[in-house]
Amino acid sequence: MRTSPDARPPRRAEQLLERIVERAEVDTLLADLDEGFTRRCRVDSSVRARRWYWRQTLILAVAFAGIRIRNVFTSGALLLDTRRAVRSLRRSPGLTLAAVGTLGLGMSAPSAAFGIISAMFSPLPVEEPDRVVAVDLLDRESGRTFAASGSIYSAWQARPDGFEALGAYDDHDQAVSGPGFSPVRVPSVRVTPGVLEVLRVEPVLGRTLTESDAAPGAPRTALIREDLWDDWFDRRPDALGAEITMGPDVFTVVGIMPASFGFPEAHQVWTTLRSPIDDYAQVDVIGRLADGRSIEAVETRLIGSLGALGDSTIDPAHTSVEVEEFVVAQQGRRTLTLLWGLNLLVGLLVVIAAANVSALFLARGLTRTSETALRMSTGGGRWAVIRPLGIEAFIVSALGAGIGVFGAQAIVGWMGATLEARGTLPYWADLEPSPGLLAFALTLMLGATVVAGVIPAIRTTRVDLADALKRDSRGTSIDRAPLLSTLVGVEVALACVLLVTSTVAVRGALGTIQKAGAFPTEGVLTAELFLEPFAYEDTAARRAFWSGLKERLDGDPGVAAHTLASAMPGDGTSDAWIAIEGTSWDRAEDWPRSQRRVVETGFFDMFDMEISAGRAFTDADGPDSPGVAVVNDAWVDEQLGGASPLGLVVHVRERDAEPVSYEIVGQVRDDGVSVDDGERVAALFLPVAQRDPERLRIAVTSRPGAPEPLETLTAAISSIDPALPLDRVMTLEALVRRENDGGRVMGLLFGSLGLAALLLAIVGLHGVVAFSTSQRRHAIGVMRALGATETTVLADVLGRGLRPVGIGLAVGLAVSWSLTPVVSRELLAEAEARAHDPLVFGLVPLLLLSGAVLAVVRPALSASRVDPVAALKAE
Repeated sequence: MRTSPDARPPRRAEQLLERIVERAEVDTLLADLDEGFTRRCRVDSSVRARRWYWRQTLILAVAFAGIRIRNVFTSGALLLDTRRAVRSLRRSPGLTLAAVGTLGLGMSAPSAAFGIISAMFSPLPVEEPDRVVAVDLLDRESGRTFAASGSIYSAWQARPDGFEALGAYDDHDQAVSGPGFSPVRVPSVRVTPGVLEVLRVEPVLGRTLTESDAAPGAPRTALIREDLWDDWFDRRPDALGAEITMGPDVFTVVGIMPASFGFPEAHQVWTTLRSPIDDYAQVDVIGRLADGRSIEAVETRLIGSLGALGDSTIDPAHTSVEVEEFVVAQQGRRTLTLLWGLNLLVGLLVVIAAANVSALFLARGLTRTSETALRMSTGGGRWAVIRPLGIEAFIVSALGAGIGVFGAQAIVGWMGATLEARGTLPYWADLEPSPGLLAFALTLMLGATVVAGVIPAIRTTRVDLADALKRDSRGTSIDRAPLLSTLVGVEVALACVLLVTSTVAVRGALGTIQKAGAFPTEGVLTAELFLEPFAYEDTAARRAFWSGLKERLDGDPGVAAHTLASAMPGDGTSDAWIAIEGTSWDRAEDWPRSQRRVVETGFFDMFDMEISAGRAFTDADGPDSPGVAVVNDAWVDEQLGGASPLGLVVHVRERDAEPVSYEIVGQVRDDGVSVDDGERVAALFLPVAQRDPERLRIAVTSRPGAPEPLETLTAAISSIDPALPLDRVMTLEALVRRENDGGRVMGLLFGSLGLAALLLAIVGLHGVVAFSTSQRRHAIGVMRALGATETTVLADVLGRGLRPVGIGLAVGLAVSWSLTPVVSRELLAEAEARAHDPLVFGLVPLLLLSGAVLAVVRPALSASRVDPVAALKAE
């Protein structure tokens, strides 16, 4: 047919037609195409002739594929193949259940991770949410963002080029009381009317805040959320106009906001941020971009205008502006990176599960080579063989996806209920089953169908018909099927990567929990007290309250121990800038940061914290005495390289306040007190009596037979200030558990992922080896008949099964060594420190290898006990 030996049609194009077009027609089509190709080579270049050949091939391939699909749906072949696939799956219930369970387990975690990410970073429920942005100042050197000052916001508002609307807000939690309910602290925020213009959210009753509400001297107004309207006013319309007291002021309720609204995160009361805003006040800024303006363009303009603002609180040379979508700014890019990193890791489960099922289907398909060859030789064609096998895979994947969606819904629902109970669920996050989650699960199902069923089906049809028909159905072994061996190795390698990463994260999480629990928590009740500035106007009044509360609890015979602190052991606390006297820094912002806790004299004794050098605080360390401080071991190691800190003077600066000097008089062991994500953190302790705290936590324990701590504490506080509410009342154990929920969740999540990966690898390897070994029964019978012992057969089967496992472990360990530092850096500090932990890299391979041996040893033992006579007769 071809006249020119130097010009040949593209072989891959010919192969494409051979696979799609029926055998009876493909020869004629190829002959016609070859003739046309030859004519074009005579009058044109061979390159253009090949392009013509490819165009014609693709047109014909699409046409014949369409005809085949139409014939499948119109001829009843699809129904017939579906019935055949169902019967085939029912004949192998063990393989079917293993495949469905494997895919279900592999799909549930990624689907849940996708649902959580989609919810936490879903757009605001407002009109054109992508135009709502947060505007922050950025320290170029540290990379930290911070709020703008009142003067900067006023300058931006005066020139709102690029913004359709601009607003400012600041959190302002206060005790709220009103007709029929006692003082209670609720999340509240002060906003400029521009915030509500940005968000464009309408109240369910009444009106929103207006510019007239923000004018100096205007009556004070408030918006409350629908759930408070229900709790406080039983949804009565006369709630509009009702007066509620917040701090020293009385506010009139003018509107009821929807229950689905909680700006900026989970707030319930909104009052007006009065104009003009104080120049030195710190406010968060939110804006709505003007139509056609991009985030990048607006950010560039604001950066360029910093120098012209004339604000003495910032240095334009070291300060920039960051404009981000509001949700991303609230949640933080680190959180987004972490969640997508988790999604990537749990995605490995889908790959492992699909490889697992693919190996099972391929092992079964390779044992049916003769049957496949017979069907293809009788005119069935490759498509007629692939179709029922693909339907089998689709059925298995669909059932697995159903289990995965059910599991994902359970995980997402639990997460939503937990965050909502803690009051930390952002109002825009809807952790409920969504169409997006179902679509994601459907995508996983289709991908699993292709990987687990279609690819093995295509592989099993790539046989030499004559050779296959000559062979009997004595099966194949894992080492004689390169793709099967590769699938096992890939599965083991991925399981190794996931198990190593999971173990590193779990060890980091356990380190956090263990360190945070290294102090007594049993019977300790904690609560938070906030002294409102309107009621305690000066330092003397606040100190009088704290000292008065201490005296009352000291004099109560039922109190076993008590203490005050800015943060309890195991609880998070704020940082301060510190500088040891004699050191110099170019800028105050360059001072080192240290965890700072304000504590009462009995703090160290109550929590069994040993003073390793110097002394603890005493009652003599009062407001008129020289400033003193105690540091922990981590602070000494970090700042002084382990040298003695006693007698050194340290300057402490918080926010924009002037530095205050303290002499270090003691050193304390840091077990469990100063812990951040499992890592020892440098901490500085200052006495309550020498500070001016508005907010402190109190811890109380009672003696046996005495009233409950809450009753004792409430009575002591009421005797001083009956209107002062207690906030965040919980046991110290619950407080520590709440603070370390992140570590616990990480540990549980990654532990589950690692366990799932291990189980999937073991189950998959066992299924493949067992299936492969059962098909080698005749060969094993021949071995035994020729004198092979049970030990020889056992070693042969183990070797064949474990060879790809060893290769997979080597590849997995190499990938893990490079990957764990990157992954753990985004998880836990303790995990990053353990990224190349020898224990992990020694334990995981041993665990996987042990699991692999267990998976292989049962079919190996069964094979070694084969009766050669029975095996040969059966063949």
